Amino acid sequence: MTSSPASTSESGSLCLSWRQAWSCVPAVFNINELLMYGLPIVLNSLYLIPFICVPLVLCLLTLAAVESGWLTLHPVALMWTTPPLLSGWMLTDSWRGVFLQLREICLSTALYLPFVRRAEAERKKREAEAAHVIMQTILCNPPARAPLIRRHDEVGHMARGLLSGLRDGLNHGCQALSLVYQPMHDREGRVAGVEALLRWHHARYGALRRLSR
Repeated sequence: MTSSPASTSESGSLCLSWRQAWSCVPAVFNINELLMYGLPIVLNSLYLIPFICVPLVLCLLTLAAVESGWLTLHPVALMWTTPPLLSGWMLTDSWRGVFLQLREICLSTALYLPFVRRAEAERKKREAEAAHVIMQTILCNPPARAPLIRRHDEVGHMARGLLSGLRDGLNHGCQALSLVYQPMHDREGRVAGVEALLRWHHARYGALRRLSR
């Protein structure tokens, strides 16, 4: 059985999301390259502030705990892949090491969270703008419709994804399209008729422009 370009594009997006989710597993063992370069965090201006400031905050917090006498570190040799919390217990032989690491994990998550939300919002905004450009091309330039889905760049990838989403919605009986009526008025302001518009609300890109009249 062969697969269409649209279904191939959709499968590729699903595989990518699964890879991003599974990239968190090596991070438990301090193997962070998948997140650092795959998210990416390195060379990403949106994450520059937390990338520099969060390690400094955690170091100062640990230093304050040690200098105050609340935490005592033992000269224990650990593998660099030792998971957090376990390493805290082995370095201090106390629940305090585990508690400090747990608090630092929560603190770093809270500090990164606003920047992650901002990056996600900008990513969705870029995707929505690209989807709007694709729809404009489809609507205003009919000869470019077929070449659009055969392109091998980001525009072609998104065009195939839109086509796949529309096909799936129509084939599986989902309410992908909705019919709305726009009133038409005469010069005196009275309703003289209505214009039927077909709307498509995409699950990922939101409401798209009308497809036909």
